[in-house]
Amino acid sequence: MERWVDHGMGNSIHEIAQRCDGYQSDHVLMFSLVMNPNLIPHDDREQFVRRLTENTVEDFFDARGIDTGVEYSFVTHHRETDGEEQPGQHNPHTHVVLPGTYYDADE
Repeated sequence: MERWVDHGMGNSIHEIAQRCDGYQSDHVLMFSLVMNPNLIPHDDREQFVRRLTENTVEDFFDARGIDTGVEYSFVTHHRETDGEEQPGQHNPHTHVVLPGTYYDADE
C-alpha cells in the first residue's frame, strides 16, 4: 500500500487528483519529479531520500521568493535495481506531485 506524505495536496491518489484539478492552470494539471539518490549507505537511504525530497521542494520555492507554503505530496517507493551492473540493490526513491499552479491571496 502506498503511503503518501501529505504537505497539503492530500494523502491518497484521489485527494491529490482533486487538488490538482482545483489548482490547474490553463495548460498544466500538475508537475511531478522523482528523487532517486543511489550513493547513500543502505541503512540511511530511506530517511535520506525523504529529507532530500522535502528540502529540495522547499528550497525550490524559497529560491523563487514563493513563501506561500505551496502544497505537495510524495510517496516513497522501495524497489530493487534491475541494471546489469548492480542488479538487486535497494533503491528507495520518491515521487513528488506539485499543483500546476498555486494560490496567492496577494495575486
